[in-house]
Amino acid sequence: MLLGDAVHATTPHLGQGAGMAIEDAIVLAEELGKGESPQTAFAAYRDRRYERCRYIVEQSLAICHGQIGKGPQVDNHKATAEMFAVVSQPI
Repeated sequence: MLLGDAVHATTPHLGQGAGMAIEDAIVLAEELGKGESPQTAFAAYRDRRYERCRYIVEQSLAICHGQIGKGPQVDNHKATAEMFAVVSQPI
């Protein structure tokens, strides 16, 4: 079982690495507490975390690529506001 940067390392562009690791720990503890087995808890953890973490990783990478000329420029203010809207939702 992996969590934090071991499973979804990001660039520092959205400043969410530590926050995602803390969320991972909370969700994993919740799922282990109610799961029938470690395997079902791990699957539930993955299902709850995948989309939210994918979004943060992809957005931070898009900003990075824009800054180093490997992709289109990204409006950092807009990207940060959108990220806050995502992470303000319950985990």
